[in-house]
Amino acid sequence: FLVISSLSFGQNESQEVSDENEFDRWSIEVNAGVNKPTKPFTFNYYSSDPKKYFNISSVNHFDVGARYMLSNSFGLKIDFGYDKIENQKGSGSLDFEAIQYRVGLQGVANLGSIMNFRSFTNRFNLLAHAGIQISQFTPKVGRFREITEDNGGVVFGFTPQLRITNSIVLTGDFSVINNLRQHYNWDGVSLSTEDNNLSGTMFVSSVGLTYYIGKNKKHADWSDNI
Repeated sequence: FLVISSLSFGQNESQEVSDENEFDRWSIEVNAGVNKPTKPFTFNYYSSDPKKYFNISSVNHFDVGARYMLSNSFGLKIDFGYDKIENQKGSGSLDFEAIQYRVGLQGVANLGSIMNFRSFTNRFNLLAHAGIQISQFTPKVGRFREITEDNGGVVFGFTPQLRITNSIVLTGDFSVINNLRQHYNWDGVSLSTEDNNLSGTMFVSSVGLTYYIGKNKKHADWSDNI
């Protein structure tokens, strides 16, 4: 009887430890923010006033994504983004407007797990992401109006996280998007010059919410490095 009880207790204890070590892996995210294309632009066209150090634009970026963590340190994500690119009022730029749709496939590193953030905080975390992206860019004014160009390149960035509940996280994100075969300038009015080598760069800053899918107490983002 004592042997059977001891084995049963050991099995229950092992099951409890196993359950504590299990974590959810899926999440979905929604973000909104602002974009800042930097190059290339046609002469006398720019998205913000070049004479000012700080420019605040209206919300012109939206994206949604889904992420799966292979472990509590590394995962994969796919995201879909929309950017409206236009001159700010009062910037001194000639008027322009363009639209870009983008889809990206990226690897994700949970820096909080890798760097053992859990030793000093259970509320703040940091992710890094990088991968490839393809996009469609469509000018809305000028001689290339409504002529869509397919682009491709890379995207990388960092995502600070603030845990609100076990299922909902407030996030910020700063990403760099680089097109490697962009023929249009960001204003869409003219073609990029040859010395630009068909490259285009855009910075995106956004805030959003992440929702964890699953029934475990923790998501991989907040699991100890086991």
